Amino acid sequence: AKAERASLGGGLKLVGYVVPDETRLARINVRTGGWVQNLYVNQEGQFVKEGEILLTIYSQDLFSAGQDYIASREMVNKAGNDTSLARIRRQVMTAARDRLRLLGLSEDEIAQIEKSSAPQSEIALRSPFTGYVLEKNVVQGQFVSPEQAVLTIADLSKIWVIADVFETDFSRIQVGQTGRLRLAAYPDRDFSGKISFVYPTVSPSTRTLKVRMEFENSGMTLKPGMYGDIQLSDGASMALTVPADAVIDAGEMQYAFVVHNQTHFEPRMLKVGRRSDDRVEILEGLHEGEEVVTSANFLIDSESRLQAAISGMGAAQAGGHEGHGK
Repeated sequence: AKAERASLGGGLKLVGYVVPDETRLARINVRTGGWVQNLYVNQEGQFVKEGEILLTIYSQDLFSAGQDYIASREMVNKAGNDTSLARIRRQVMTAARDRLRLLGLSEDEIAQIEKSSAPQSEIALRSPFTGYVLEKNVVQGQFVSPEQAVLTIADLSKIWVIADVFETDFSRIQVGQTGRLRLAAYPDRDFSGKISFVYPTVSPSTRTLKVRMEFENSGMTLKPGMYGDIQLSDGASMALTVPADAVIDAGEMQYAFVVHNQTHFEPRMLKVGRRSDDRVEILEGLHEGEEVVTSANFLIDSESRLQAAISGMGAAQAGGHEGHGK
C-alpha cells in the first residue's frame, strides 16, 4: 500500500456496488431482418477491439436495395443529354444510395458495389469501441430483427460505483467530492474516485438518495457486480495516511517498513497522529507515494529479524538524531 492523502475521520461511510459506465455501453442491433451468417463472438465476457467484426447478417432486403442502386446508376448513365430525365433519375439513385446507408453499409462498402456492379447480401456488424461482451443473445444461423439487441458491449476502462445515502446525510454530499473505495477482494488496496452525479429523487421505500462515483479502471480490477466500502472525504480532514496494519507499535515508538524495488524493506521511524478504523495519520517519517508493507507483523518472518532491523536503524541514527528532526 502507498502513503497517500486521504480523509481521516469525519468523512461519510457508504456501501456501493460497481456497475458499467452507461455512457460506455453499446447495444448492437441489426437495421433489417436477416440470418446470422458468421458469428465471431463465442461467449459472454469475450474481449473485442474497436472496429472488429462481431457477426455478419445475410439480408434479402440488402440484396434488393443493392440491385435497385445498381439499376438506378445505369438509368442515369442512359439519360444522355436529357437533363430533365437525368435529374429525376439522379434523385432515384440518391434515394437508393441513402437506403443502403440506412441498412448499415459504409461508404467504402457502397463504393465496392459501384465498382463491382454486384449487390451485397451480407452486413457486417462491428464493435463501436474496445471492450467486453456483457450480453450475447444470438447463435449461429438465427434469424434476427431490428428490435432485438443481439450483443451488449461495455468499455470498462472507467467504471461507476452507485451508493445509497440516508436522508440525514444529504447535506454532506456534493458533486466533485472525492472518496476511497475498498473491496473485500483487495482489502489492502484503496481506489480513489469522485462523485459525478447525485440522483434527483429519493426512494420512497428506503428514504435514501443514490449517488454515482467514477473510478479509473485501466487494470480491469473493478468488476461490475462487486460491492465495497466507501469513505467520502469531507475536505477538512485530509491528511497523509497509511493503512493501520502498516504501522508497527513498539511501545513509545512506531515504525513502518518502506518497500524498495519490491525486494528491500527499510524500517522507518514514524511520528503518527490521528487514527480511524483502518487508517493512521503520518506526521513525520514518510512521504506521499512511498510504498509500505501492510500486515507487517505477519510478513516479517521472525521477531529476531524485526528487532535486528530496528536496532540497526537506531544505531545508524544515534549519532545524528538531532539533525534528522523532521
